[in-house]
Amino acid sequence: MRYFYKLVYEINKEDAETEYQLRLNFASSCILPLTIKPINQSKIFPLYFVPTNEMLKLCSAIHTHNKELVSIIGELPGVAKDQFLIESIIGEMQNTNEIEGVSSSREELVESVKSIQDSHKQPSRFYGLAKSYLKLVYSDAIEINQPQDIRRIYDDLVIHEIKPEERPDGQIFRKEMTHVTKRSGSGKIIHQGVYPESEIINHFNNLFIVMKDDHIPNLLKIAIQHYYIGYIHPFYDGNGRTARFMSCYLIKKELGTYSAISLSRACNQNSRQYAEIFERANSAQNRGELNVFIEGFLGLLNQGQKDVLNELNEKKAKLRAVNEKIANCALFSSGKAKTEKDVFYTLAQSYLFSDESGITVKDLYESIQSHTAIGSEQSVRLALHFLQQKGLVDVIGQKPKYYSLSQSFLAE
Repeated sequence: MRYFYKLVYEINKEDAETEYQLRLNFASSCILPLTIKPINQSKIFPLYFVPTNEMLKLCSAIHTHNKELVSIIGELPGVAKDQFLIESIIGEMQNTNEIEGVSSSREELVESVKSIQDSHKQPSRFYGLAKSYLKLVYSDAIEINQPQDIRRIYDDLVIHEIKPEERPDGQIFRKEMTHVTKRSGSGKIIHQGVYPESEIINHFNNLFIVMKDDHIPNLLKIAIQHYYIGYIHPFYDGNGRTARFMSCYLIKKELGTYSAISLSRACNQNSRQYAEIFERANSAQNRGELNVFIEGFLGLLNQGQKDVLNELNEKKAKLRAVNEKIANCALFSSGKAKTEKDVFYTLAQSYLFSDESGITVKDLYESIQSHTAIGSEQSVRLALHFLQQKGLVDVIGQKPKYYSLSQSFLAE
């Protein structure tokens, strides 16, 4: 079906109104209890969408890709699975920051995750972001049923990264007007957030009605919520990160973790398209038709899944090749060097499924211990020393030392 914002430029005003009324009254049309008021317009439009074959195809592809993800992840050894999950969380945080122009290095994000995992570490920058994403992955339930829940998610996620003068100043949300400007840097205002705060709350309450509507497929509801939070724009800053986190959580409930933490990657890598579907859906020419956003959002999720699948398949093939080398290595063939083999195989998984240049003895021991019976941290140290002498392990740095697979072993 041709998007309304495109069609309206091809027909006269009277025909456009006729087509608009026709679409609203299609037997299949879903008119939502949500409204928008495009910028610089006096007219308020109800939001609606028309189910299409494209939506069906995208939902089917998303579920198929999710099954493939679950299957591949299930075939991975434990350490590889753990490392890939942590790397995916870090990547998701970095991508959601980049979309909003928030400067964050990978090192900062790694440190923020470690500060959550190790209670002895001091909370670092992006502590809230890391804590929220780890909770999303490892915990069961996050409440999203009332406006206060949105504020709580925002506080946990980003408030410590928001300038004091840009933090919420209303009872729950912002009390003043806010605008969105074009990403090109022109300064052109393209959207005005809902105002006043009482209307923000009303809009959210209507959104919760939609999210509880069992007649709308869950993936479509996630797309609608993602759009409407952006439209409401309840905060001065941090709206995008909050909306993407909430969408990740709902995708996790519907599909699972690995589909969920592919969303921001796809939105960032296709940032122009991501911004454009918001702008098109908000426009007066579109008259509240959500097809452009729903199909665009589902397309981005689908692309994110495909990117993760490609990455996983590539890493899995490399691990298989390393496995064959280990099987053919005379050092491990006798069965007497079980600890050394366990340590080496864990190093291989860490090397291939993490972006880190190496791993410390402490982290290596904890990784092995969580999946394989092994004596002590000292036994890991002795195994590493032996492997280093044999030229199979490289040592990087001092205090702490980082261990990695030898480049010569990989090059053979």
